[in-house]
Amino acid sequence: LPDEDSERCLFVFLEGATAVGKSTLTWKLQKMGYFVHFEGFVKLCEKYPQYPPTSAAMTLKWASALLDAIEEAEEEHKKGNVKDGLAFFDRSFLTPAVYARGLPVDAFMHQVMSEVRESYQTTTVLCQAEEYAQKLRAVGRLFDSKPMEKEVRLALGEEDDGFQSEIVQRYREMEEQGLFDLTLDTNSSKLAIASLLHSLNIQFTPPSFES
Repeated sequence: LPDEDSERCLFVFLEGATAVGKSTLTWKLQKMGYFVHFEGFVKLCEKYPQYPPTSAAMTLKWASALLDAIEEAEEEHKKGNVKDGLAFFDRSFLTPAVYARGLPVDAFMHQVMSEVRESYQTTTVLCQAEEYAQKLRAVGRLFDSKPMEKEVRLALGEEDDGFQSEIVQRYREMEEQGLFDLTLDTNSSKLAIASLLHSLNIQFTPPSFES
């Protein structure tokens, strides 16, 4: 980290297509003692069923929860409770801009992300994995999902191969636009964590969990 920012919390946003392995990384980082904010979209939909998963209202609630989590991490960092001064987030405000189906939120969410970058020290990471591995993860996740969770995931187009291809293409376009500070290969979660922490100038000691 830059010397002048050594006392500031670094907010690390993990982005990428469906089933690329972001949740696995954040779960393992949490096991290692890091501050982590999970995406939580499905649980939010279950808690507020009056808002459809693809609605503007649900998008707003999700984005508001993310902003609250950023502010919480900042407060915890001031108390000395954030390991290595790193706070990891499963997704960022770029997600609604990528996934929104028919909602005019693209410009707004990009503006929110820009303002967050101005207000905090951030790193935005594009997670990438082999297409076949992503497909297997997505299918397995749907198979293991409870009825309500499966309903939400289907509404989000997780079984729509055409839409998922569009998602991958949108992330490629964002990468070309320079919206990501780092690209991370997530085919192996253990190697991905080692690479991520190394990029953040953190010495990595392999934990006990399996890759």
